[in-house]
Amino acid sequence: MVNVLAVTLLFLFVYVLAVGSERFFIESWGTLIVSPGIYPRLLPVPFDSILRRFLIAKPAACVVLQVLPLILLALAFLSAMVALYKNSLRMAILCMAIVAVVFGVYHHLQPMGITLVLF
Repeated sequence: MVNVLAVTLLFLFVYVLAVGSERFFIESWGTLIVSPGIYPRLLPVPFDSILRRFLIAKPAACVVLQVLPLILLALAFLSAMVALYKNSLRMAILCMAIVAVVFGVYHHLQPMGITLVLF
């Protein structure tokens, strides 16, 4: 169980080191800021226009889309704490799965967001 959490943290650090900490920070914030405009691009044709109309009608939904990755990472942190407290492999795997989903989606979305270019 502790090994699963350690591997999760190791993957996060390796990912940030591979991308570069400055680049990761700037691109993460950029992608987070423009994410309400990115999510409709990921959906198939009938659903993208539905989401766009919904976001125009309910601007507060944009905030939910921006905060969703942070909420998921908070849930991953909580599941890691529960895994350590209860010595639960199931919660440790849940933590790893949530982190993998958040960073997998981020990695997929990032090219559609803001990219740091250094000269």
